Amino acid sequence: MIHEEGTRKRVHHLGKDPNVKWTWRSRNADRESGKECGREVCSLSGIKTLVANVGGYVYELVRPENPAFAIENKWFSDRDWHHLSAVGHEVLAKDLLHALEGKQNNDMFKKEKRVGTWGMGDQCYNWFLSGKVAIDYEGAVMQNLLANTFFSNMTAKWTMQFDPISGGWIEFESQYSIPVPVGLGYMSRKEPDNYPVVNVSMNGKDPVVVDPKINKVSWVFPEAHVTVFAQLGLASPGRNRITIRPTELKSDPFRVVGVYLCGLCAETGNLGSGAIKMNTQTRDTNQ
Repeated sequence: MIHEEGTRKRVHHLGKDPNVKWTWRSRNADRESGKECGREVCSLSGIKTLVANVGGYVYELVRPENPAFAIENKWFSDRDWHHLSAVGHEVLAKDLLHALEGKQNNDMFKKEKRVGTWGMGDQCYNWFLSGKVAIDYEGAVMQNLLANTFFSNMTAKWTMQFDPISGGWIEFESQYSIPVPVGLGYMSRKEPDNYPVVNVSMNGKDPVVVDPKINKVSWVFPEAHVTVFAQLGLASPGRNRITIRPTELKSDPFRVVGVYLCGLCAETGNLGSGAIKMNTQTRDTNQ
């Protein structure tokens, strides 16, 4: 939410330099522009309306008159100026307590909450943080993306990296008695687009062309590596196989982070607005 006063360049252009004359961007910049944000509601006014309709409150982190105050007092992590530091979390906690003071008797806190149903539920396999794979695969190796980095002692991010030439497959059992939508989770990056385009087929059917440079969530930082998922089609009851074949060589292999089956989505026939819509084309998967 800051940019340099004269050029209006942002942190990812100028770097995290506290000596730059930073100033706040418009309070509603991007959020009111209608710009694609990857969410179902993008504008600030839309978010406020949504929350107000269910009797909720919108809280915004207190903003000093000048960004220099937050920078000098280390409200944000030195690593990225995005995540709150311990100091920033303390500021947030105290300000939230102040914002909630006197609201304990509001109906929002007293009346019974509306709880929905997940219907047929879901069946998900994800190893991104655990590294534990509960399904069968071939032609891939598990790799911790944070190994030998500054973050290696704090956390891990595991991906299934597929052979850049021959690709491989993933097999899993569907617990459902009817066909249900299935999605493939994978790593994506817009700039540079160092992940290869792949052909992905469900049970030998017409392949879906998955292009990892396409995602909805990195419009601010196109160079960011993000996890995305694409709907592949329908998983049949019982054993299913996802076959992955690269169509080109890139600097990084195609990286898979999970497989997601959605029983609840069977009624709508898709995985919802979060899924990337890919092209289904008939191709020779041996190319």
